[in-house]
Order: sequence, then structure tokens, then C-alpha cells
Amino acid sequence: MSPTPGEFPAGAGAPPPPPPPPPAVAAAPPPPPPPPPSEAVGAASWTAPPPPPRRSPRGPARGRGVAVGVVAALVIVGGGGYVGYRYLTRDDVAVTTPAATASPAPTSASAAPSGTAPSPTGQTSSAGPGTPTAPAPTSAASVDPQATALATLEAERAQARAGLSLDGRWVAQVASKSVGIVDPLQTTADGRHDFQAVDILAEAQGLQARFAPTPTLLLSGADFGRNTPGRSALWITVVDGGFGSKEGVRAWCDGAFAELSAAARANQCAPRQLKPPS
Repeated sequence: MSPTPGEFPAGAGAPPPPPPPPPAVAAAPPPPPPPPPSEAVGAASWTAPPPPPRRSPRGPARGRGVAVGVVAALVIVGGGGYVGYRYLTRDDVAVTTPAATASPAPTSASAAPSGTAPSPTGQTSSAGPGTPTAPAPTSAASVDPQATALATLEAERAQARAGLSLDGRWVAQVASKSVGIVDPLQTTADGRHDFQAVDILAEAQGLQARFAPTPTLLLSGADFGRNTPGRSALWITVVDGGFGSKEGVRAWCDGAFAELSAAARANQCAPRQLKPPS
């Protein structure tokens, strides 16, 4: 029979004394507990989620500030884009094509810029509102040359009458025409046979220049001699050469118009007496 633990068989003698206890050693810290087993083999280790961030007590106000900043940025970006679009689409930055050569426009309201007025010479007046402008010069087309010639004829007639002596002296009548008369033996400067006021004046002035310095007077048929029908409408040019008789005038006519035929000379130059009208 085996002895029970702690017992010694009979006759074995006393047991040896127990060994002395080992010196006291500081207890080692217990090892850290093993991590919890994974739920499945090969699965990643589970990590606890971080705690939620603490919300600042001024969170709503700060959120509103961020929103306002975002809106302001959008407004600035949008405004800059609109300004850039307007700049790129301006007329003054468009590519300018060469203007086609054209005859000068007659300074109409469609050619003139706004606020300007066409001038009579075709140039645009830059005078602003309220600025006095010089009157437009009268164009030559608006002046009647016949009326001007008649006025000049009357002025020369008045000058000749101022020193006229109606004492019966003999003079050479070198022209006698009314406005519109047709003379088949004489022509105007441009080759016509009908004489207008301009032609009568030109003929009288030409005769005055031809026979100067001998007095050559421009009168009316009503200023001297017998008053016959239609005579008052005649413009008569006479040369007062101090002639003593009718034959003296005829001799002078033959010499003055020697280039003309006898018929044409008689039609051009004839003796007359300066007497009061009757």
C-alpha cells in the first residue's frame, strides 16, 4: 500500500527538516491581458472608434460666418466674370476692319454723329448746342444772273444820266437791244442770236472797254429822242466822240467797224442826236 502524501512509511525514520524559505523577491507586475480574440480568422483587428469631437459653444455663429464668406466669394467671382465678359464684348475692342473708300457723304443726318450738324460745305460742324454759327453762304445756284445783270444795267444808266447833255449833239449808237430780242446779224459771246440781260450787259461793257477813253454811255430808249412804242425797253449804248455832223458819225463807224460788211455795219453803228425825250 502506497503511503499517502505527507505520510512516511513506518520505520523510515524522521523526515529531513524543510529547506529554509527563499529570500523575499518583489513581485513582478502581472502581464497585460491578451487582446480579445478576433471574431474570425484573418479578419482585421477591431479598433474602437474615436470619441466624437466636442462642439464649440459658438458653432452656429461660426457656421453662419463661413456661409456668408462663401456667398461673398461667389458674388465676387460672378461679378468679375460679368465684367470680363462685358470687356471682351465691347465694341471698342472688336477687330476693326478697313473702311471701304466711299465718296464723301452729303453730310446727312445718317452720316453725321449725334449732336453734330452738317455745314453748307459738306463738313460736320462740331459746335455744341447754343453756340452761334455763321450764316450759310448763299450758293451760286440761288442767285438769278439775269436779275443781277438788270440791276447792273440800271446802275450804269443812272451814272450816265447824271452827266448827260441833251443839247442835240451827234453821237454814234453802237448797240440797241431789249431783253429777249433776236438779231440775226449779231451773236452773243456764246454764239446765240437771242440776247438776254446778261448778254446786253456784256456787250455794253465790251464796247466801253473797246472805245475808252472816249465817253461811252449806257442809256435807255426813254432817256432821249422820240418816244416810239417799245423804245423805253431798249438798252442803248452811244459813243460821244465830239462829232459835228451825221456824216462825221458815219465816217467814224466805217473806220471803227471796218471788219463788217456794209449791211452789218449799218446794223451795228448809226448816227443819233441827243435831244430831250418827246
